[in-house]
Amino acid sequence: MPYYLDLEFYHVDKWLHFGYSPWEITHYLFSSPYFTLFINTLYNAWFFVMWGMILYFILYRECDHLRNRFFITFMSSWILLGNIMAILLSSAGPAFMHYFEGMALYSDLIAILEQQSTHLVSSELPPVWALGTQEMLLEKYINSETGIGIGISAMPSMHVTIAVLMALCGYELNKKLGYALWAYAFLIQIGSVHLAWHYAIDGYIGAICVIILWYFVDWCLKRIDSNSNPY
Repeated sequence: MPYYLDLEFYHVDKWLHFGYSPWEITHYLFSSPYFTLFINTLYNAWFFVMWGMILYFILYRECDHLRNRFFITFMSSWILLGNIMAILLSSAGPAFMHYFEGMALYSDLIAILEQQSTHLVSSELPPVWALGTQEMLLEKYINSETGIGIGISAMPSMHVTIAVLMALCGYELNKKLGYALWAYAFLIQIGSVHLAWHYAIDGYIGAICVIILWYFVDWCLKRIDSNSNPY
């Protein structure tokens, strides 16, 4: 897959954040390596939270409308955003810009993450896992290896997209759960730029699109229900 838009997304990020790259803001506000470990743990936990939500709705029977709304939006997100949009707006992400664009615009961010990882290991804590995963993904891309979970694609951020979907759905189930999941989605957005996975715009676009999908699916399901039950 060719990558064309990384430099454009870099400039959009700078424009949206008043001349700063978003990672400069997150690392200024949260400069501790312990925060980086914390946000990396939450970022990796996304996979388990997502599957927890899926399994919950497989068993959920209290409201067919909400259950169908979740699954249709979930699948639509992966098809429309995670595949079609990802191809049309092909970009690799900050961690890989040096390889695909030949530009070291994020070398300072990678250097900070490496320093923090070294500090964490010296404190007998886990390293910054994102660095090892990024290195593995790039190596497999260079070697043309394929498989589940292997691939480089930044726009849109499916981590943020699905986290926002879970927040929307969680709020329908229970307001307190919804607030907790919105906080989680916000931290996933921070983590996506803090750990060099994404441009901030990747998360913003993913969040906006999934919110539109969520309400569009709701509208479609209600139209179907009204047509099948006219009286």
